[in-house]
Amino acid sequence: NLLILMSNASKRLRAALSLLDGSKITDRKAGLNALQDFFKSKLDARSLEYIEELWPQVFDTIRDAFMKEKRSAAKPPKGPSGSTSPALIRMESLAKLIHTIVNKYASHVPRKVVTDLMEWTRKNMALRNEVLDDVCLPLLRAIDDLLSSRLHVEYMGDDTWVKLVTMCFNLLLKDQFNSKLSDSLDEGLENSSEHTTDDSDSSLMEIDQATSSQKRRHEQQNRYGDRNKYGDTRGGISKKTPPTNVQVTAMSLLRRLL
Repeated sequence: NLLILMSNASKRLRAALSLLDGSKITDRKAGLNALQDFFKSKLDARSLEYIEELWPQVFDTIRDAFMKEKRSAAKPPKGPSGSTSPALIRMESLAKLIHTIVNKYASHVPRKVVTDLMEWTRKNMALRNEVLDDVCLPLLRAIDDLLSSRLHVEYMGDDTWVKLVTMCFNLLLKDQFNSKLSDSLDEGLENSSEHTTDDSDSSLMEIDQATSSQKRRHEQQNRYGDRNKYGDTRGGISKKTPPTNVQVTAMSLLRRLL
């Protein structure tokens, strides 16, 4: 009976991944819904523990779907000003799905998949040089959950550690910290061979660019606005401005790393 249940779970999962990998939005939405339902089911999710070869396919397919939605969301919006694009909403759902999976199965995900996922996650928290809180937060929490597994911490390379620490400081300080910390160890991230669907898209969304852009806007606001009322944050956290959920999570992650 267990083998039958495992087989059924495998078929359901493969079918959901096939839909999510589709070129049509309707197929991707159906695949996303199917994966969300799959990982809500304790029986099917437990069966995945015995199907290790599916882990790379699961995360590769989710990341590819995320990049499709990201390219769509990067286009000029067609709806009313201030409205959220449907592609961005799907990005947020995919980011939450990654966190859900990692939260339940961090210790079961192979090390190679974890390394690729952390690097990809670090590079895809922004859109049009803006850090997306609703995308960034679940992805940060996913990394935090991965690092809660001692196995993944022990096998994390120095280069990955430097990049994650840099990311946390970027989010906390809203400053372009990357050039000061990691350039000596990594001569240009754009030349790396990590998993990505579109190199130009990925490089555009580097988190240090996004945080630097936001810092400049904060500085302009502080220069011309009421500093006593809002606090001079200099783009980061001040005593008068409470930290965002993203910054709180970044601080939690930084504590794990340090």
